[in-house]
Amino acid sequence: MLKDVEILDREDELGPPAKISVVYAASLLDLRSRVWAVGLYLSGAGLVVLLVVAWLTVWSVRRSLSPLSDLTVQAGAITARHWIFRAPDSAVATRELAPLATALETVVTRLHDSFASQRRFTSDLAHELKTHVAIIKSSLQLLQRQPRSAEDYREGVADLLGDCDRLESLVERMLRLARVEQTSEDGARERLVAIEVLPTCQAAMARVESVAHTKNVTVELQGDSHANVVADADDLELVWLNLLENAVRHSKSGSQVVLSVRELPKNLEIIVQDAGDGIAARDLPHVFDRFRRGTGSVDSSSHGFGLGLAICKAIVEGYGGSIELTSTVGQGTTVQILLPRCVEGVPAASGERHEPVQSFAFGREPAESAH
Repeated sequence: MLKDVEILDREDELGPPAKISVVYAASLLDLRSRVWAVGLYLSGAGLVVLLVVAWLTVWSVRRSLSPLSDLTVQAGAITARHWIFRAPDSAVATRELAPLATALETVVTRLHDSFASQRRFTSDLAHELKTHVAIIKSSLQLLQRQPRSAEDYREGVADLLGDCDRLESLVERMLRLARVEQTSEDGARERLVAIEVLPTCQAAMARVESVAHTKNVTVELQGDSHANVVADADDLELVWLNLLENAVRHSKSGSQVVLSVRELPKNLEIIVQDAGDGIAARDLPHVFDRFRRGTGSVDSSSHGFGLGLAICKAIVEGYGGSIELTSTVGQGTTVQILLPRCVEGVPAASGERHEPVQSFAFGREPAESAH
């Protein structure tokens, strides 16, 4: 409201209306200073808030990454001589890191067990080789100790040849085991073709025939499956041969060993069953270990090196199968093998198909030809 301003437009006056311009002015210096002050205040406050937020962010990130750092330190402490690894409690308590910590513990434990197994294997192999070399050396020393007749020398040389054959057999088995494991790791099995399993079983039975006759044990083949598996025929024959030899050697005279072949929806089941001495419960977890000869175990005879079942396991698992052994002392042992059946579209190996076989046995009577 304007005060003390003269009013020019009077009602009693006539004439054109007058134009009035009102100008209001005020100083902006104080306003500008206030704006600058507010701007500086807001900038300072924003900078302080930014620094606080940045510090809190860094602190929070470091705190959240502390379990990962502890886990890294523990993992970095693992060496070839120091295999002890225990995930820090902070890492285990962190939901995001708990799976990684568990996985690292599992991997380290498996690597430790693998290296320990390799060390034991190397030690056992060195012991086996040293034993055989010592036997050969002692036999030679006995021959050299005093003059002997030509017949004595011939007998000594024959014994030495037998010892050399046994040493050669050990080396051959070791090379076979190494080849199987290496082939499985290299993936060379992908180049194999499908083969029929039944003929490999018959071939293995023919090779164990003489041992079965000596032990007066009947070996019978049951099954008429013509199912194919992708594998090497020699490898499968070696598996059946090792299992049959073990079963026959540890079977009682007059007993029976059964090799059966049965088709399952996705697998081919092969079972070797005997009524022999059986295996002690304390030895069952170790029957597939190399150079294992537990009391009453399958390989606990003077004829074996403790490598037969290890080779069988390596071959079967190399072809994507599984092998399990159950046994009862005094009642016998059963070995079950599952091999994946040939999928449609895989080429089959060339060769004649065999007629269905319902039962194939030998042992107490002279055996007929398996083919």
